[in-house]
Amino acid sequence: MSDTPSNLVHLILKNLNARPNHQALWAKKQGIYTPMTYQECFEHVKWLSLGLSELGIQPGDRVALLSGNRPEWVVADFAILSAQAVVVPIYLTLSPTEMAHILTDCQATMLVVETQAHMDMIGSMMASLPHLRQVISIERTATPDGVPHLNWDDVVAKGKDSTPPAYDALLTAIDAISQDQLASIVYTSGTTGEPKGVMLTHGNFLSNIQDIALAIPISADDVVLSFLPLSHVFERTAGYYCVLNGGGTIYYAESIDTVAANMMEVNPTVLVSVPRLYEKIHDKVDRQLTGLKRRLFHGALQWGYRGLDHQLTWWQRPLLTVMDRVVFKPIRQRTGNRLRFFVSGGAPLNQRISRFFAAIGLPIIEGYGLTETSPVIACNRPNTNRLGTVGKAMSSLDIRLADDGELMVKGASVFKGYWHQPEATDAAIDSDGFFHTGDIAHIDPDGYIHIVDRKKDMIVLSNGKKVPPQWIESHLNHHPFIAQSMVIGDGHSFLTALLVPNMDRMQATSGPGAKPPEPAEVAAMLQTAVNEVNQQFARFQQVKRLAVIPTEWTVESGELTPSLKLRRKLIHARWASVIDGLYKE
Repeated sequence: MSDTPSNLVHLILKNLNARPNHQALWAKKQGIYTPMTYQECFEHVKWLSLGLSELGIQPGDRVALLSGNRPEWVVADFAILSAQAVVVPIYLTLSPTEMAHILTDCQATMLVVETQAHMDMIGSMMASLPHLRQVISIERTATPDGVPHLNWDDVVAKGKDSTPPAYDALLTAIDAISQDQLASIVYTSGTTGEPKGVMLTHGNFLSNIQDIALAIPISADDVVLSFLPLSHVFERTAGYYCVLNGGGTIYYAESIDTVAANMMEVNPTVLVSVPRLYEKIHDKVDRQLTGLKRRLFHGALQWGYRGLDHQLTWWQRPLLTVMDRVVFKPIRQRTGNRLRFFVSGGAPLNQRISRFFAAIGLPIIEGYGLTETSPVIACNRPNTNRLGTVGKAMSSLDIRLADDGELMVKGASVFKGYWHQPEATDAAIDSDGFFHTGDIAHIDPDGYIHIVDRKKDMIVLSNGKKVPPQWIESHLNHHPFIAQSMVIGDGHSFLTALLVPNMDRMQATSGPGAKPPEPAEVAAMLQTAVNEVNQQFARFQQVKRLAVIPTEWTVESGELTPSLKLRRKLIHARWASVIDGLYKE
């Protein structure tokens, strides 16, 4: 096998040859991080793949994967691919109805689940899944009635019992996997309707992995802490495939709530996340500073900003170095003290957040992409990080803007099409082979891409003026009093907003031990916040009225997609009477 992978399984095989005893994956077992080397990882891949073949898996079969982040996710992924089958990842946060839709739509013949709860849920829908003939549980579980079930260890044991010729045949079959072969069907979040199955080939993924490696090199010295769901193509490509391609090491966080503690244990060099984590870290740092420490920090921060903007004279630079050591270094140490950079994607990153982290010596490399592009279309580079942009296009891609500003992309990482939806595929990819992203963008003279908003989300006021809601929402959400926002106004003469208050920050303004503010106080504080944000916009872009939403929008309650995007139609429908009230005289 050459050093250049010709399919995804070669990502681990090349490390098996180059660094078999290098630690590939770490996960907590009984409270202690336990490693799995590249050699051990491939041994498990081999055994599971041979075990799946014993169960009758065939090339092209769809095998669904319902699990949280753990080494078994990686092993299952590579094992399914080794059998020339197709991996269909499923978000844990989906409802049973949404899961049943995916399993039925892709006609999954096998399903790997993680826990007893998942097994019980599948048992409740088994009668409606005629194609599903085998369920495998990672953890040992009881078997609901009517579910053809085996435990993970039992399937691995079947593979261990295979003969050497079967192993040789497996390696031959892996080498025969072509780049055009379908590797995965990834279902989109479905903000506007039922999710569509995005067909991604081995070549789609590999092209993107190679582009990312040129832009953001990862080596065997890198350690990545993984906590975004592997079912999301952003984490799968950037936080998994790219790391193994470089021979690096992946640690799995215990949960989203333990990321801060796990960073101190793991000492990562890179962390991949969505903007929400960075917003929370920013808020936590700001909230914990009081009195003299607060004044000292914000004074140093202003010097940091001047340093970013190249506004320091030669004699001021040593002072910033001292401030950095005294003020910013203790904050960096909370990340483990060897972090090279953060990576951000999946949603727009507020420029104020990126400037804050850059000023304290923790740069965020922002990128942009879609499931249909495997996913990265553009990203900043560590040495050329232009804040407020998503960077330049990946080297192998051809990009252009349509007449209305929509970003279009063409290249080897663009998907094969939507599963069993040729009309949707034809609508997304034009006759010249360009995929229409649905995002309105601006490309500056240096080639850096600025994402303005989703084309379908663009608000058109009754006077014809167009307003990008996500742009305004990003400014609203950065205000300490606002946790979440949704801007409304399509067809109306002015903008309004639904706002979820940040009660902790509001309460903190009254000092330690203060009571939570009353509803009238919350509304007044939010109005003050909106007035402050409005000053940054033209009159037609300003929010004129607001409504307070008492509970946070979450994935579990349905208002957010698994990738944390607003389900605007659903939120609009749930709060229709409140929105109507905002537009009454």
